[in-house]
Amino acid sequence: MRMPRSNVPWLRLRCPNLKLIQVVVAIDAAPINPSDLGLMFGAADLSSARCGKDGQPALILDVPPAAMRAMAPRVGHWMPVGNEGSGR
Repeated sequence: MRMPRSNVPWLRLRCPNLKLIQVVVAIDAAPINPSDLGLMFGAADLSSARCGKDGQPALILDVPPAAMRAMAPRVGHWMPVGNEGSGR
């Protein structure tokens, strides 16, 4: 079987019980759920959005000082977002 070229890694699996017209699909990500936007952007001012680079592309947003005090406990902590439907 020849695999198409793409940025998506392909994996060959043995699935002896599949019929010729069946395929196996693995979903490793899902579209962003609107409920995840709060965790992604917190109290940031979305109108301040700008691109930045410090070794890699980044989205930079300003957070008002009062909101920053409220968000202080989460600064520097990894908080995964958007795992619905990924099976992880």
